[in-house]
Amino acid sequence: MEPYKYIMEAYLDRFNLIKVKVSTQYYQGKIKYFYLKNASTNINLTARIIYKREFENEGYNLYHLMVENVCLGEEYFIVNNYGMSVPVINYGIVNDPMFDRMFLYDGNDLGPNYTPYKTTFKVWAPTASKVKIEYILNNQTYTINMRRLPATGIFEASIKGDLEGVSYVYLVKHAQHYEQATDPYAYSSTINGMRSVVIDLAKIKQLPKKPLPPLKQKTDAMIYEMSVRDYTIAKNSNVTHRGLFLGLCERGTKTSLKQPTGLDYLVDLGITHVQLMPIADFATVDEQDPDLLYNWGYDPLQYNVPEGSYSTNPNDPYCRIQECVDMIESFHDKNIRVIMDVVYNHVFDMNTHAFEKLVPHYYFRNDDDGVLSNGSFCGNDLNTASFMVRKYIIDMCKRWQELYQIDGLRFDLMGVIDITTINEVEKICKKTDPNFLVYGEGWNLPTMLPDDYKATMLNHQKMVNISFFNDRFRDSIKGTSKADLGYLLGNDAKIFDVMQRMKNTEQFTLPEQSINYVECHDNATIFDHMEMMIIENDEMRQRRQKMYNTIVMLSQGIPFIHSGQEFCRTKLCHSNSYNLPVEINQIDWDYKDTFLNQVEFMKLLIHLRKTNLGFRYSQIKDIEEYIRIGHIDNSVIVYDVKQNDGEFKQLSIIINPTYNKYLHQLDDEELIYYSIDENYEINQTVLSVAPVSMYILVKLM
Repeated sequence: MEPYKYIMEAYLDRFNLIKVKVSTQYYQGKIKYFYLKNASTNINLTARIIYKREFENEGYNLYHLMVENVCLGEEYFIVNNYGMSVPVINYGIVNDPMFDRMFLYDGNDLGPNYTPYKTTFKVWAPTASKVKIEYILNNQTYTINMRRLPATGIFEASIKGDLEGVSYVYLVKHAQHYEQATDPYAYSSTINGMRSVVIDLAKIKQLPKKPLPPLKQKTDAMIYEMSVRDYTIAKNSNVTHRGLFLGLCERGTKTSLKQPTGLDYLVDLGITHVQLMPIADFATVDEQDPDLLYNWGYDPLQYNVPEGSYSTNPNDPYCRIQECVDMIESFHDKNIRVIMDVVYNHVFDMNTHAFEKLVPHYYFRNDDDGVLSNGSFCGNDLNTASFMVRKYIIDMCKRWQELYQIDGLRFDLMGVIDITTINEVEKICKKTDPNFLVYGEGWNLPTMLPDDYKATMLNHQKMVNISFFNDRFRDSIKGTSKADLGYLLGNDAKIFDVMQRMKNTEQFTLPEQSINYVECHDNATIFDHMEMMIIENDEMRQRRQKMYNTIVMLSQGIPFIHSGQEFCRTKLCHSNSYNLPVEINQIDWDYKDTFLNQVEFMKLLIHLRKTNLGFRYSQIKDIEEYIRIGHIDNSVIVYDVKQNDGEFKQLSIIINPTYNKYLHQLDDEELIYYSIDENYEINQTVLSVAPVSMYILVKLM
């Protein structure tokens, strides 16, 4: 048996309950009585033993003590009958339901509030006994005590003079020790998030948000996922600011064959939204040397500050903000909306994060025994259902919307977050922008929340304004393994599942709740997936690539494509490249030149979706009335779309992923709009559906 690490430890578990662990190597762990000492007043208070249990295998005895008149913000010691004393650590108290009620703060003034004459700092730290602010001005370091405001858990300090550009940290005292914390509400920081920085927001140059074409319905959206770094980092992007915010502002960049790259390419492609993989500050990329380690950014450090490695000068606290603003304005100037990928489910390192330094154990989901929830599989889950965690998430989402003018939020591992928080974010952001989109990964993850409270697909009826990545859509079309091939790899056993997913009338309350995708930053690209699953030549893979993109773009719901999916992007068959070299992750613009016919085909699909309402129905009743999906011999899908508003009266999509040939009877009015094979065969009114082929048929208005 390993001996218990400490002789004695004491934790405030509830407002009237302290738990004490005593090593069995210390008087066999047997204590007759305890008392509680207030360190400030030196007054001894009663601490009555109400429960005792021996944990022989762990090497300690556990005592529960009933106490009275404990006041958070005071320092206490537990003293045993042998005279040993230890500080009382505020641990389980943050899980007491009374804690949120007593210390909720709904003010909008947390963080630094700057004027040229003074700056006022406010930080929420109700379990701390003292908080100081340490700041550096003119190369001199100053430390002042902050004043605790009554009944709120807020510490405040006002410092006279012009503090613009001053770096600072909070020094937070818990159980006799000071911990250093950055400010979760600061707008900027020094390099690598070491210290927060005071800035003058009036110096951020920001144009009024350009009026964008309205989304009459959410299904008008066509989302293109991209990484700021990956999209322009390759030399053949011919972008000057490669891999940076400003790289996405540049115009006139071209491939070696004079095809547009960067921002111009997105405009030419015709998508409506870009989804930017994390642009808030993340931990594992050194902003001083971003080429040292690669990471996608799903390792949050500062939710409140743009990532410094995407700026031209991470040492300048204004630079990262201004260049992020400029990038989003550049998209808006081209009528492209911007969705921000946010990671409000975990942090990179809980133990060093400002949340844990300010209010230990509060921000992270745990049980009464201190066991951490780990539904994120990253070692911690944010405790989003707690009032001040929910407030923080909402406050930061509002900031990104108001200061940076983002148009939507994509929530990573949304199933770790509670329903109320997600609905509140959507409701508040919609007040400013009726076209604001909120969606995320609605997987049911093993976090410490009852299933009924999780923001999962299973609870879609409780979140009718929220959309979800549809893994059933993905897996039926794409498959999951060699033993479970998808329909488009010839597994016609999945044809009826795919037919259901293309209509999207059964899985969700509204069809717009389905984000239709087969490829995103996670897992292998489709082009690589095909190579890994079946043996075929490149020509066949390219034919299937068009089928994948057709089903994604023309099914009912909201289409989502991963950058490069439209020109057969490869990551050399790596399934999870989040920390692999940039050479694996970067967009290789030579592929656009090589697969230009694929790009032109994607542009065709985008055009069809934009100009034909039948691919964008927002109500199930319309889909049931106007959409028919049939099949030929349980193998070939025939997707018929009728409409009263659009380029055509009717469109039919025929998809044959098998190696067999089939016949399809054409109506008298039907014309071949597109065929993978230019030399398709029609015998009178019978179309010969070739193996591994796809056709788009139309009837004119």
